[in-house]
Amino acid sequence: MKNKDILKRSIISAIVVFLCGIVIFFIRDRLFGKYTFMHSDMAAQYSSIAKLFLRQLFIDHNIIYSWNVSLGSDTIPLYAFYSCFSPFTLIYALDFNIDLLSFFVTFGKLSLAAFAFNWFVSKYIKLDNKLSIMLSVLYSMCGFTMAYYSNMIWFDGMYMLPVIIALVIDLLNNKKNSIFLSLAYAYIFVVNFYSGYIIGIFSAIVFILLIFRKKEKNIKDIFKYIFKFIFVGTTAICLSAPILYPTARAFLGSRTDDSSAFAGLYLNIFDIYNQLFVGQVASKEIGHFPYVYCGIISLILLVMFYLNKKITRLDKLLLSVLFCVYIISCFVPGLYLLMHCFDTPDSYNFRFSYLIVFVILCAAGMCLANIQGVKKKYIIVISSLCFVVFLIYSVIQVKIYDFISNISGKYILINSIFMFIYALLLIFYLSKDKKKIFEFIIIAISIVEISINGLSYEVINRKCMSEETDLYFFYNNQIKDAIETLKTEDDSWYRVYSPNSLYCNDSMKYDYNTLGVFSSYQNQSLRKTLGRLGYVASALSHRDMGSTEITRMMMGEKYNIVSSGWNEKLDKAYYEEFDYYLPIGFMVDEGVVACSLVDDKNPFNNQNKLLSSMLGEDIKYFYNTGENISIDYYNAEIVDGEEYPTFQLIDNSEMGYVLFDDSSKETKYAYFSTPYVMEASDSALVTNSDMQIGPLIMDSFLLSPHIVKTAENDSEIYIVMGGDRLPWASFEKAYFYGTNKDIINYIYSKLNNHKLEVIEIKDGYVKGNISVDKEDILFTSIPYEEGWKVYVDGKETEKISLVDDAFLGVKITQGNHEVLMKYYDNNITIGLVMLFVGFVFSGCVIFYDVKKGMIIGKANG
Repeated sequence: MKNKDILKRSIISAIVVFLCGIVIFFIRDRLFGKYTFMHSDMAAQYSSIAKLFLRQLFIDHNIIYSWNVSLGSDTIPLYAFYSCFSPFTLIYALDFNIDLLSFFVTFGKLSLAAFAFNWFVSKYIKLDNKLSIMLSVLYSMCGFTMAYYSNMIWFDGMYMLPVIIALVIDLLNNKKNSIFLSLAYAYIFVVNFYSGYIIGIFSAIVFILLIFRKKEKNIKDIFKYIFKFIFVGTTAICLSAPILYPTARAFLGSRTDDSSAFAGLYLNIFDIYNQLFVGQVASKEIGHFPYVYCGIISLILLVMFYLNKKITRLDKLLLSVLFCVYIISCFVPGLYLLMHCFDTPDSYNFRFSYLIVFVILCAAGMCLANIQGVKKKYIIVISSLCFVVFLIYSVIQVKIYDFISNISGKYILINSIFMFIYALLLIFYLSKDKKKIFEFIIIAISIVEISINGLSYEVINRKCMSEETDLYFFYNNQIKDAIETLKTEDDSWYRVYSPNSLYCNDSMKYDYNTLGVFSSYQNQSLRKTLGRLGYVASALSHRDMGSTEITRMMMGEKYNIVSSGWNEKLDKAYYEEFDYYLPIGFMVDEGVVACSLVDDKNPFNNQNKLLSSMLGEDIKYFYNTGENISIDYYNAEIVDGEEYPTFQLIDNSEMGYVLFDDSSKETKYAYFSTPYVMEASDSALVTNSDMQIGPLIMDSFLLSPHIVKTAENDSEIYIVMGGDRLPWASFEKAYFYGTNKDIINYIYSKLNNHKLEVIEIKDGYVKGNISVDKEDILFTSIPYEEGWKVYVDGKETEKISLVDDAFLGVKITQGNHEVLMKYYDNNITIGLVMLFVGFVFSGCVIFYDVKKGMIIGKANG
């Protein structure tokens, strides 16, 4: 088949996918609306992090460190995980509607995936007809991509997978382009190391299986291929090392210990089989199933693949091994973890699902390329059998009496129609006449089917209601205006507290400094220490809650942004200045060096302890008011015989609550410790008498314990159950505390007495002057990371990790001093050295190919 024809069909495949995306979003009335993509992780993470990356790259010229991330953080791992190094990210540099930009990024990647797969299936599987377009569209628009379309970071892996597998085949066929395999691996490692890892494991298995397929089986040749594959992979690792190495070190050093349970243990083989049909994700909880749907015709062709007499037994066996490895990985915890970088994803599990889709469609392509090896009678039997199994399992899942009205019943009808149509078309296609006409019809029907499946995923976006849409954009305009106004009023360096934040990464999007971040990478020492001080402890939280006037003081928060939350709409956002503001660094007693908060679950005790260590004297700012608390119930009761206090609803048809009330009105804060981290997304909620119930499940103490403030002139705390939340609640211990307002001015004046006067500050760089009466510790609200270097009066000084390795400190002697702090990750230097080695290895790869005569001209000769 000519390359010109392959190119033409690949381009058509890409165009069809892009048009399918337009049709799906147009029917959803979201293509030109406000809410095309800005929901879920797209709003909470990807767009914000992409905006931060571009600002760091083109304006700040420092992609290593940013103050806009969690008090300040190394950003290389953040950008590496979220595909910021993908060339598609540059689209976000356009000053245009962010929803439409996200559409172009997402379907740009999917269109490229269709292009790459068409090239692969045409050139390497030898499918020399227009049905390669159908398979390419099915690959690009499969169930995985529809379920993950707001998680577009995985799609770089989708368009690189066919490229890398093609280059692995070329390597085994002694083609001259081994260096391109190194470059392809290096590209995906840089663009998204997670996808690079997943594809690396897959391609290694493919490589091993293809060795068995080669005709020459002598040991010398086998070792030659293995050595070359390892050398090519090592070259790729070295070429990507400036990004890959610091990223790997950062993630290994900050592994979270609150991962969710292994969802695969709840699956059975029928659950996976059921996912091969249209619309089945619509009735499933997202993230708990591998989305392997890739067209009903692919399922028929997969079975026909094994009945095709023109396909060798060895090919059937090798592809079966590959298929089984990944299906079994959905059940076996060890294999599941191996496929996920030895970690358990907290959401959107089975990130290797598109690899299963790839295998299914390769089998389908091989079957179509050898279609004459299939008998017509097989098609009827296969189609009927596939549908009967699906029908029986679907009926079991729903009650018989509401089968027709159930969503599964509706999609059973749709699947049966498509199954019948495909069976009929394949029978006609096996005839010798009018093949091209039936190719067009099959392609058209498959496009309709894949589009219907795309529309069925609407349930995943169940939070995308019209009122949420309006609020989201109203809120974002408010935040943007408030921040821009604040910057014109105060051009000094400070942090901002935004309690109504719908999405915590607003600081990345609108360029202001704050505490929180919602991402898959965080400084775990900092996060744990903040949790012990009463902040939200879980990395799953979209917002940082649990602050007090003491912690806001220590974190350098100067302003509070008041904007529209989920319970009110303000005409205009505004900001308030806190009474107590400390700069990024201030002098404290040397007792803080020994301060550890590990042993106490009581955050109020921990704040008192930290204050005492800083001031060198016993401080009791928070005092216990728990003995004054009375408990009342509405539609709830306490359950006896439990290890921990447990409350449950009496009547599940309405909501209920447990009221903790301090009649003395002294209680200002409450905290409920838990023996575990709840995984239920609808867990009970802790709130005050204002009933400020936030939009996100992370507002609940059950999912992530945090300090809750009582309402003004009130001392009531509620645990709310029922409605959309669990009908029960449990906690280990409840803490109720008041505050000694008489000493806060004393605390503030002592800490503010010797502060760092900042001369210059930018990302990863702080320069200032300080005057010290006696030798003490400069405490900074900068997260401790090994990359920091501290210079006092031009001389490098040993840095100190404070409060369980959470904060950066340095010992300062008496007198006036200039303090300079710079951040540079030494792992980048190691990565650059490895890059040089990669260049040397690349030269070796090229030299090896040339010397051995592995060039196209000689091969053709």
